[in-house]
Amino acid sequence: MDIKQKGWQSFSASARAHLGTVYGYVYS
Repeated sequence: MDIKQKGWQSFSASARAHLGTVYGYVYS
């Protein structure tokens, strides 16, 4: 469970960064 949670946090952070990049590209 700890490993799974850590993996989810990593995925969430990376997805959020990717979405930020896409938003910056689309809306700039």
